[in-house]
Amino acid sequence: MGTRPLARLVAGAALAFSCLTVAPSTAWADESAAETFFQEGLAAMKRNDFPVACEAFAQSNKADPSPGTQINLAVCFEKQKKWASAWTWYRSAGGLAQQRGQSEREKLAQEAATRIKPQIHYVVVSVKEPLTDLVVRRDGVEVTIALAGKEVPLPIDPGEHKIEVSARGKLPWSTILQVADNASTDRVEVPKLADAPVEQTPPGGDPVASYQPPVIVTNDGSGQRTVGIVVAGGGVLAGLAGVGVFILAKSVESERDKLRGQADALVDPTTKQPTDPGRYDSLTRAANSKNSAAKNNQLIAAVLGGGALVLVGVGAVLYLTAPSGAEKAKAGKPMLLPILGPSFAGLGLGGAF
Repeated sequence: MGTRPLARLVAGAALAFSCLTVAPSTAWADESAAETFFQEGLAAMKRNDFPVACEAFAQSNKADPSPGTQINLAVCFEKQKKWASAWTWYRSAGGLAQQRGQSEREKLAQEAATRIKPQIHYVVVSVKEPLTDLVVRRDGVEVTIALAGKEVPLPIDPGEHKIEVSARGKLPWSTILQVADNASTDRVEVPKLADAPVEQTPPGGDPVASYQPPVIVTNDGSGQRTVGIVVAGGGVLAGLAGVGVFILAKSVESERDKLRGQADALVDPTTKQPTDPGRYDSLTRAANSKNSAAKNNQLIAAVLGGGALVLVGVGAVLYLTAPSGAEKAKAGKPMLLPILGPSFAGLGLGGAF
């Protein structure tokens, strides 16, 4: 067997092993979470904390849907007299139990749904002006209010509910509905939605684009002068630092020359050879090191000096070009701004364009 077929065989075996190990662990995690939430729901039911129990059973069903969990969720809603929610979950549990061949749970769920149905309250949302993009929401959830032109009664729990209606180009409409604990039907009449205001457009402009008036910016120049002073001050500091480094470079050059003189003193004038080779080499290496340090310091001093000149120049320009009094400028008028970076400095144009 060649190297490549062997490699493909090993890779295939690894892939198969990962599928066998990862997939069951994921399913186990879902079932574990479902069981944890389910036990929390049972504990909450025992202490009659039905809102918490409903939330726990809902999370358990989300992790791993099962007829038993949905029946418990329905019982939890029934205990709170939320007949519509309880009826919905009993029916869901019955359908799921039928799919899984759990006849006893199917029968239990169907009987409970039949028992609760006479207590359900309904609401009919009637719209006077049906629109193709009309959206109706009950408590933030979109609902269908009509099928084939026929109004659909929506099961609803007792309590307070919010009905919201919206459509493109229309002002939204909403109402608060107080649902009684009885088996009657409420009717919500949605009026004709008012048109949304048309955006203001400039004369001869695009009727779709909204018109924005020019932005007025007040500028008395004080900010620009302050920036100029700060930038120029930075240039002065950079110049002083450059002078300090230059003086240091001269000092190092002096030490270099001293070391070279000591090394030259060890050379025999006749043979031109050092009388003490070890000390001569040591002094020569030290002198070369001082020479490199002096050159580096000179380069740093030159960079600092050049940067200082640029910063002082930028600061002077900013200070001298600042407006002398209160001045109003329309959006689009450029402003002179400094551009500073780790290795450069200069001027640029800025403002609201």
